[in-house]
Amino acid sequence: MEELTNRTFIGEAVAAGMALADLNPQLQHAVLVPEGYSLEDLERFHDQPRRTRQQVAIHNATDFGLYVNRFKDSETTIYADLEHTRFTAVLDHPGAGDPAWGQHRATYACPHSRSWKTWTAADGKAMRQADFAKFIEDNLPDVQQPSGSDILTISRTLEAKKKVDFQSGVRLDNGEVQITFNEEIKGTAGKGTIEIPETFELGIPVFEGGDHYALTARLRYRINDGQLVMWFDLLRPERLLEDAFANTLEQIRRDIGPDVMMLHADAPAR
Repeated sequence: MEELTNRTFIGEAVAAGMALADLNPQLQHAVLVPEGYSLEDLERFHDQPRRTRQQVAIHNATDFGLYVNRFKDSETTIYADLEHTRFTAVLDHPGAGDPAWGQHRATYACPHSRSWKTWTAADGKAMRQADFAKFIEDNLPDVQQPSGSDILTISRTLEAKKKVDFQSGVRLDNGEVQITFNEEIKGTAGKGTIEIPETFELGIPVFEGGDHYALTARLRYRINDGQLVMWFDLLRPERLLEDAFANTLEQIRRDIGPDVMMLHADAPAR
């Protein structure tokens, strides 16, 4: 009973003090809370929150535009971050002389396609010829030039030549590489060749659900003690990444509006 009386007295004292000071509860920035008491936010008891606090991850550019258009206002700001291939919309962005919390955000992180991740992960990594052949065959639908049947024949030939002694390789006039090997069949030694393209072309999307791009891969090989090691080097994949990001930026500008701010590469991610 004594505790209740004390709380009532304190509440009345605070109210009286505010009245004497002519304080507006809507404008005050702080209150004095006696020791042993805590300040509770009553927002959860209201019919709706005071503001939207939501951070949404969107998985394609179209849905990103739909979400932003649903909630944007005159101060909504969109940031384009090429370094992290990401777009961030701050829907409750501060305006000039008009502070805001910046806690309602939508992000489209431009997820890379499975094909893009597969080929870029293997870029420049040396493999035994049998492993290289299996990699090519597993990802055959991504190869546009030479034809799928030609690549399949080459990969299966490489797969079959596991126990041969590779000798040398020369570049032919037709742009292919001819690799010479010695093979012993039923006690008889014979010499053979394999012709492989110096380059091949992929057709893959950079981002999930995005357009397909042509990407050239240069075939590399090395012969060590009769063992053939192969790999490929992708030619300027960063150019495709920049182009895909630029196309996504144009789509977002068409869907939402032209005011998209480009973040500098050294700027902190928002």
